[in-house]
Amino acid sequence: METAGDGYAGTAKKLMKDYLLQDEDVEAGREPRYKILLTKGDRDTFMRLIDGREIDLTKAPRLIETCNLFVEQLRKTPLALEEVVAGVEKLLIVDIALERDHDGSRSGGSRSSHSGAGSGSRYSAPG
Repeated sequence: METAGDGYAGTAKKLMKDYLLQDEDVEAGREPRYKILLTKGDRDTFMRLIDGREIDLTKAPRLIETCNLFVEQLRKTPLALEEVVAGVEKLLIVDIALERDHDGSRSGGSRSSHSGAGSGSRYSAPG
């Protein structure tokens, strides 16, 4: 089991690389940097949360509330860090994109992929 300090920092860096950051060399706040993009209303706040930048608490309160709940649950879990990471590695990412047809109605499809390390999955919800 990892202990606080370098072990947790290494795991955090790995999770960021595997699940959140497409290209960590791209400037913070630019969309090509991220593997996951939320709808336009939540996108800026999400990118700021990932990058550890200052956020406006009034812009996306439900996203911030959800993030805080997730952190709280992680702090309270009796599971070892390795068990939590193993669970995250089993998550399935579903990519849903809706496009306007010529008649103005929306049509779309979905695809799913296992979100294992380095999968490169990218989710961009219509805004």
